[in-house]
Amino acid sequence: MKRIFLYLFILTLGVGQIFAQLPKWALDLGKKGEQVADSASVLTGSMVSCIDAVQPALSIVRQQFCLESGGETFRRKNRQYYGETYSLGVKITGATILGRAAVRPWENDADYQRVNAGGKYNPVFSKSYHRLIGGDEWTPVELELGTKYVKQLTPDSLLFIHTDSKSGFGLSMDETEGVKRGYMIWAYSTTSLQDSSMQVKLQETEMQVDAKVSDNSVGVNPGNLENVLGGIFVVPQVEQIGYIRFFLVGVAVKKDGNQWALDLLTSKPGDLTKVEKSKKEGKQQKGEKHPSVTVPEDSDLVPVK
Repeated sequence: MKRIFLYLFILTLGVGQIFAQLPKWALDLGKKGEQVADSASVLTGSMVSCIDAVQPALSIVRQQFCLESGGETFRRKNRQYYGETYSLGVKITGATILGRAAVRPWENDADYQRVNAGGKYNPVFSKSYHRLIGGDEWTPVELELGTKYVKQLTPDSLLFIHTDSKSGFGLSMDETEGVKRGYMIWAYSTTSLQDSSMQVKLQETEMQVDAKVSDNSVGVNPGNLENVLGGIFVVPQVEQIGYIRFFLVGVAVKKDGNQWALDLLTSKPGDLTKVEKSKKEGKQQKGEKHPSVTVPEDSDLVPVK
């Protein structure tokens, strides 16, 4: 089973007689055995901004799903799927942080709620894609959703950790308590969030939060930004003279309505709870049977061939 991998590519920057390395991340499931670097340090100064440093660790996750009943899978007319979502993926060391929209894409789908009001269908994962922020090509990936490789940050969190087979690549996490001064980076689309050709831009603002294990969620506001895909909070730390490393402190999640909250990593990912498989989680349990469904003639559902 393929998993999401993160590859760091080296870009040498010259400033007078001083040279430094700026890492470039790329999610790529098709290449193996490449030489990669494990440094996430960046050159200080106006030449490299916070956005330049963390953007390569961010991607757009496009998750599609179909409906299943009676052993048959259904999609919508003129589509190869029933519904789809777009969300922000954040690469960390040894894993990728996914939002609820990627793991449970049907939950906020009004059409799904309407069609499945009687509980006749089970949602099933279809195809998954990813695209780097600033990229223009969707790459098919095989996310291991509904398995032991995907775990919830905490039992009530809207964030999930997708474990990678490789470690040592991605943003380092800051799980310590205390006052954090850093940058809130928002990813937003200049078009619609349901547009596969969306152009995503990043905006950074300085921010301070008080990280606590007992209260690891704080309200955040993207201001006047529209079509917000997600956001992260990072803190810079001087590694040595001329170098700074950015640590991931929290990831923004969307609450009811247009409210956003920052889930802090002080929740200790080492204590993650297992995501159980169920018919509500995109996979039918073994041995479970459902009655055959007759699709009405005026329905927009068609069987997947």
